[in-house]
Amino acid sequence: MEKILLLARKFGLKPRIPEPVENLFDEYIRKEWYEKKNALVYTFVSDHSPLQLDIFLEYPRSYEELKENSHLIVIDNVSMNVSSPEDLLFAKKLINPLRDKDISDIKELEEIIGKRKKM
Repeated sequence: MEKILLLARKFGLKPRIPEPVENLFDEYIRKEWYEKKNALVYTFVSDHSPLQLDIFLEYPRSYEELKENSHLIVIDNVSMNVSSPEDLLFAKKLINPLRDKDISDIKELEEIIGKRKKM
């Protein structure tokens, strides 16, 4: 989580909502957002680019599964694991009700996965 916050600062990303970033470290607060506000992600946005970073508040798979399937990426000499397209697709399909953005994301993830299987 600290690596994510480091990258968010490095790229000038700010929380979309008026909640302190530190609340991401509090399991009780994350659970409250998820259960009482129906929030799925904590989003960082940029005023200067379309770059956006979503952090799932709850995830339908264990940390061990996610880690095993994850992909290591390096951004500005900071390495971190990110969820695989398959795990993201799994999570997106559990959203109810689906928004237009979720439907678009699902289609895009399915295309990415399909292209990778053809390689």
